[in-house]
Amino acid sequence: MALAQLQSSEPFGAPDVDDNSKLYYLPELRHVRERLEDLVGRMRAAERWPWKGSVLTLYRDNVLPRLCEQLPAADEAARWQAAIAAETARLDAAE
Repeated sequence: MALAQLQSSEPFGAPDVDDNSKLYYLPELRHVRERLEDLVGRMRAAERWPWKGSVLTLYRDNVLPRLCEQLPAADEAARWQAAIAAETARLDAAE
Protein backbone atom coordinates (compact mmCIF):
# COMPACT_ATOMS: atom_id res chain seq x y z
CA MET A 1 0.00 0.00 0.00
CA ALA A 2 1.43 3.33 -1.00
CA LEU A 3 0.31 6.74 0.11
CA ALA A 4 1.34 9.74 -1.91
CA GLN A 5 1.19 13.34 -0.94
CA LEU A 6 0.00 16.17 -3.13
CA GLN A 7 1.96 18.88 -1.33
CA SER A 8 3.68 19.20 2.00
CA SER A 9 5.11 22.03 3.98
CA GLU A 10 7.26 19.53 5.89
CA PRO A 11 10.78 18.58 4.80
CA PHE A 12 11.32 15.16 3.18
CA GLY A 13 7.65 14.92 2.24
CA ALA A 14 6.43 14.13 5.75
CA PRO A 15 2.66 14.64 5.99
CA ASP A 16 1.26 17.59 7.86
CA VAL A 17 -0.13 16.31 11.16
CA ASP A 18 -3.14 18.62 10.98
CA ASP A 19 -4.12 17.93 7.36
CA ASN A 20 -4.24 14.34 6.14
CA SER A 21 -6.69 15.28 3.38
CA LYS A 22 -3.71 15.78 1.08
CA LEU A 23 -2.88 12.07 1.16
CA TYR A 24 -4.22 9.66 -1.44
CA TYR A 25 -3.73 5.98 -2.20
CA LEU A 26 -1.57 4.79 -5.09
CA PRO A 27 -2.08 1.07 -5.79
CA GLU A 28 0.75 -1.08 -7.03
CA LEU A 29 0.00 -1.73 -10.69
CA ARG A 30 1.14 -5.34 -10.37
CA HIS A 31 -1.60 -5.93 -7.81
CA VAL A 32 -4.22 -4.20 -9.97
CA ARG A 33 -3.32 -6.36 -12.98
CA GLU A 34 -3.22 -9.56 -10.90
CA ARG A 35 -6.65 -8.80 -9.45
CA LEU A 36 -8.10 -8.10 -12.89
CA GLU A 37 -6.60 -11.35 -14.21
CA ASP A 38 -8.09 -13.26 -11.29
CA LEU A 39 -11.58 -11.77 -11.54
CA VAL A 40 -11.86 -11.96 -15.33
CA GLY A 41 -10.41 -15.48 -15.20
CA ARG A 42 -13.18 -16.50 -12.79
CA MET A 43 -15.74 -14.98 -15.13
CA ARG A 44 -14.31 -16.81 -18.17
CA ALA A 45 -14.25 -20.14 -16.34
CA ALA A 46 -17.85 -19.84 -15.12
CA GLU A 47 -20.97 -20.96 -16.94
CA ARG A 48 -23.04 -18.61 -14.76
CA TRP A 49 -22.06 -15.64 -12.64
CA PRO A 50 -19.51 -16.80 -10.04
CA TRP A 51 -20.97 -14.34 -7.51
CA LYS A 52 -24.50 -13.82 -6.26
CA GLY A 53 -26.55 -10.95 -4.87
CA SER A 54 -24.75 -8.03 -3.30
CA VAL A 55 -21.30 -9.50 -4.02
CA LEU A 56 -22.12 -9.60 -7.73
CA THR A 57 -23.33 -6.01 -7.58
CA LEU A 58 -20.18 -4.96 -5.74
CA TYR A 59 -17.86 -6.53 -8.33
CA ARG A 60 -19.85 -5.37 -11.38
CA ASP A 61 -20.55 -1.82 -10.27
CA ASN A 62 -17.55 -0.96 -8.12
CA VAL A 63 -14.54 -3.29 -8.07
CA LEU A 64 -14.03 -4.01 -11.78
CA PRO A 65 -14.56 -0.40 -12.95
CA ARG A 66 -12.33 0.93 -10.17
CA LEU A 67 -9.54 -1.48 -11.06
CA CYS A 68 -9.67 -0.32 -14.69
CA GLU A 69 -9.52 3.31 -13.57
CA GLN A 70 -6.29 2.58 -11.71
CA LEU A 71 -4.45 1.59 -14.90
CA PRO A 72 -2.31 4.45 -16.24
CA ALA A 73 -2.49 3.43 -19.92
CA ALA A 74 -5.82 4.11 -21.59
CA ASP A 75 -5.34 1.32 -24.14
CA GLU A 76 -4.70 -1.26 -21.42
CA ALA A 77 -7.76 -0.09 -19.50
CA ALA A 78 -9.84 -0.29 -22.70
CA ARG A 79 -8.70 -3.89 -23.31
CA TRP A 80 -9.72 -4.90 -19.79
CA GLN A 81 -13.04 -3.07 -20.10
CA ALA A 82 -13.75 -4.87 -23.39
CA ALA A 83 -12.93 -8.25 -21.83
CA ILE A 84 -15.16 -7.46 -18.85
CA ALA A 85 -18.01 -6.30 -21.11
CA ALA A 86 -17.79 -9.47 -23.22
CA GLU A 87 -17.86 -11.74 -20.17
CA THR A 88 -20.65 -9.70 -18.58
CA ALA A 89 -22.79 -10.08 -21.71
CA ARG A 90 -22.10 -13.82 -21.86
CA LEU A 91 -22.88 -14.39 -18.19
CA ASP A 92 -26.00 -12.21 -18.32
CA ALA A 93 -27.25 -14.26 -21.29
CA ALA A 94 -26.68 -17.47 -19.33
CA GLU A 95 -28.92 -16.34 -16.47
